[in-house]
Amino acid sequence: MSEETQQRLRNFLAAADKGSVRSWSDLQRWHDEVLGLLRSVLPLDHDRVDLFARHPTHSTYRRDVGYLAERNPTEEQELKSKLDRLSNILRGILTELDARRASEPQLAPTGLHPWIAAAVVDLWNDGHHRQAVDEATRVIEIRLKAKLGREDLGGVPLVTAAFNPEPPKPGNPRLRFRSYTDRSRAWTNAHQGAMHFAQGCMMRIRNLLEHHAEEPSEQVALESLGALSLLARWVDEAVVVEHSPSRG
Repeated sequence: MSEETQQRLRNFLAAADKGSVRSWSDLQRWHDEVLGLLRSVLPLDHDRVDLFARHPTHSTYRRDVGYLAERNPTEEQELKSKLDRLSNILRGILTELDARRASEPQLAPTGLHPWIAAAVVDLWNDGHHRQAVDEATRVIEIRLKAKLGREDLGGVPLVTAAFNPEPPKPGNPRLRFRSYTDRSRAWTNAHQGAMHFAQGCMMRIRNLLEHHAEEPSEQVALESLGALSLLARWVDEAVVVEHSPSRG
């Protein structure tokens, strides 16, 4: 759960503690909004969330939920009792989330390529794992477009054009690793491997993240960042080779 969501839950708790929930309609609205937040970030079968959902929020005395509880001392006490019970459940959930958050691994900038670290570490450590991975793919694309001068391409076509082992063409430069003998078996493996790896990153990580609503697990998101960091390193270390008429 992101720090932003936890803070919103704390704000709801503070509102209850300050006496902002003063009627049955207030209580119902407060309950529904908190429950919506909880269900958006926690499993539906979470024990405390289920307990929060099932806890009654209506008066046992009247059907009218819009009146102020102060009009009836007995109902005022009932309202306060139910709000206190719900607040205690919410406190328990927040305590659990704080403990879980404290045990989560923090992402260290030294473990990633500088492009990726600068873009994602704060997002990751604030709990925005999906956004961190999305930002990593965006940074790679921006850097690669700038390096090749290919603003007309993006995603899979962009990385394919970059690492394609075929010679560069007019207006279509390539990235090349200088540590391998030109056209040797190692050279071919390096460039074909980088091209297919980059295609996989764009298709399996970037495209699925953008076009499918499924939230990646923390472990999958972390491993995705590792893959994208390696791709960023290859883009950074490779040199741009332009078309040369003498090479045909």
